[in-house]
Amino acid sequence: MSFTTLMDYLQHNWLEVIGIFTSLLCIWLNTLQNTWGWFWSIVSSGIYAVIYWQYQLYSDMELQGIFIILSLY
Repeated sequence: MSFTTLMDYLQHNWLEVIGIFTSLLCIWLNTLQNTWGWFWSIVSSGIYAVIYWQYQLYSDMELQGIFIILSLY
């Protein structure tokens, strides 16, 4: 994989990259039993809901909504 291919991927899929980092941050904070992990879980689920909506994966989008509701609960 060349550098230009990697940069093209990052430019076209920047929202997915942010979703990956927020998911990893959520997992890391939850393993430390930090309450901020729940916030980043909601942010990550929201980002993935938008991604699934863009690709018309509506059932996966609804599942992310359930994850957000459960995180708020």
